Amino acid sequence: MAVAYDADAQASGGSVTTLTTASFTIGGANRVGLLGLGFSGAAISARSGSIGGTTGAEVTSTYTDNTFAGSTIFRVTAPPTGSQTGTMSWTTAVDAVLGAITFTGVHQTTPTNGGTAITDFATSASRTVTTTSGDMSFSAGMHDTVSGVPTHTRTLQWNTLLTGAIYGFGATGPGNTSSDIHTYEGAGSDNVSVSGCNLVQ
Repeated sequence: MAVAYDADAQASGGSVTTLTTASFTIGGANRVGLLGLGFSGAAISARSGSIGGTTGAEVTSTYTDNTFAGSTIFRVTAPPTGSQTGTMSWTTAVDAVLGAITFTGVHQTTPTNGGTAITDFATSASRTVTTTSGDMSFSAGMHDTVSGVPTHTRTLQWNTLLTGAIYGFGATGPGNTSSDIHTYEGAGSDNVSVSGCNLVQ
């Protein structure tokens, strides 16, 4: 059974060290949830995340002490069904957008691979996610002080305006024969961060 999108919910806040999404309904078999966090203002540490109370593990991330945009993805295998929320916490207050998203038809022993991340000062940032037919690719991140509404080359599940012109996003793409390119782009150069991974069927 190929990987399929299930549900998602978001939360955002300025100068925060934790976020909890709105409730969303999780269903289906062979479930895996991802937490995609885009943030701006500082590096973060002591990161933790959960969906429906089930603790996740970090898949990939990008941030440095001098970075004004960063991103990270956490994976939660077999989150509980029904109405749930996603939560992430960290040290150092930042502006942040959090999305929790769930998928069905995912391999329960090796649910993700191909983790990759980048932060750049540019109009856009791209990550090539290694994938295959039947899988599904995912990316999350942030564009700090972008001019206009940023766009994405894959299907945006959220593209949240946090404050001013800071956007956080989450996007899904199809499994291809070898790779899937996730590009998040705004008008004008500024800090942009993209983290990505592949969900294995």
